[in-house]
Amino acid sequence: MTKIDLSRQEKRYFLPGYNVGTLMDMLEKQNFSQRRFSGNGIVQTVYFLDDCLTKSSGVSYKARRYMSHFSESVDLRYLWGTTMLWEIKWETNQHELREKSKRVELTLREIGVLVGYHANCPMRPYLVVEYTREHYERIGVEERFRVTVDTGTRFWFFPFGETLAIEVGDKAAAEILRVELKFDAVLVASDEIQNLLRSLEAEGAMPLISKKGDGLNFVKWWHDKRHGSHSIKKELGNTEIEAKISVEGFDFDRLCAALRGFCSVGTHPITLDLSFPFVLATTTVNHYWLKAGSLVEGFKVLTRSGIAKSMCKGGCRVLNARLGILERTEDKGVNIPCTREQFALLLHRREINVGSLVYIGHFLRVRKAFWVISPGGRLYHISLERCVAEKQSPLEQIEIEYTGLRNCGPRIHDSLPPKTHIVQDIQSLTENILTFVGKIGRGKGRVLALGVEKCAWLAGKV
Repeated sequence: MTKIDLSRQEKRYFLPGYNVGTLMDMLEKQNFSQRRFSGNGIVQTVYFLDDCLTKSSGVSYKARRYMSHFSESVDLRYLWGTTMLWEIKWETNQHELREKSKRVELTLREIGVLVGYHANCPMRPYLVVEYTREHYERIGVEERFRVTVDTGTRFWFFPFGETLAIEVGDKAAAEILRVELKFDAVLVASDEIQNLLRSLEAEGAMPLISKKGDGLNFVKWWHDKRHGSHSIKKELGNTEIEAKISVEGFDFDRLCAALRGFCSVGTHPITLDLSFPFVLATTTVNHYWLKAGSLVEGFKVLTRSGIAKSMCKGGCRVLNARLGILERTEDKGVNIPCTREQFALLLHRREINVGSLVYIGHFLRVRKAFWVISPGGRLYHISLERCVAEKQSPLEQIEIEYTGLRNCGPRIHDSLPPKTHIVQDIQSLTENILTFVGKIGRGKGRVLALGVEKCAWLAGKV
């Protein structure tokens, strides 16, 4: 096992599948050759999590094995006795630095026992990812820089109490080329790293989220479909109302768990939505364009593996400056293939409507969310978000946002217009959460600001 197998920096990109020939030529020109670590080219990785995602950020507990072919199905009853390599992967800072424990070969059942011990909470096989991997290294150079290319990625999820996994991925994620650069952190500014990065970007490579992040996205959408997000009524059309609380110094996972525990008792009469009791995570890379002179009106594109979705926000009004409550319009586009050409087309169409836009950059956004409900059947999602961009201090926020109305029957609780009830609910939730966060943050974390827009943070204006 080499140094970069244990501690390294990583950068991830993806290219459309049809770029495979171009990518191979690029690696060959930069003196990379393929290295085989196993006679089997298919990797199967099992991620351990709990159903509240108590420890999903900054650390991954996983088991891995190499196979000769993709699975037709994934059955936990068979996997329990399968010998796999166990590893723990830590994120040691906010900018792609990773450290890994040494790999140990055990059965999956034995690995599960050790994971529970190390995580200090019950964990179970939650997500399975399979893909073809090829390794490339520089010829005749000390192993401090490796490139991996993953294709055909598939995702499986074990619903609680089930032993047969459900395939949750999509065609777009399976068809892209996942290119990961793994290197000694001291090499980040070296010519060999920068030359390859420039070559990738010249071919239209785009920043990529992790396979674990992708898998958790698919799990979230599976829950949405199964539990009927289609039955929720949007009372305000394309208008969103939300509160934003910027914080620092908290442990991301612990704060989310603490908030959820508090909302089960401390925000009465608004309480946890027991018909949708999940904690779900999503990860995207968000790209922002702004109109000249504006920090809140513009255009953003959320990307994940192979797919992009545009969002346009405008007409921002501050409803409560003390609590950071905002109202604005939000127009969501449809999913499109995530390529440089599609980005250019989206931007052109947007500029026809609003005028010239300026690209200000992108960041990785990780979100963990749960849902609460009012006596009148109004749903609100409470999320904890971490945004990471190069050369920026991370932005961490608690967001409280109106989701929609589940109970569309007689409105016996509505003595005022819907918007008034929604603002009152968000004010109450925000007041209670601010008080709670202030208490648990003594000596550890603190509230930084209210109502901070991500685009303003990315532009360096806050």
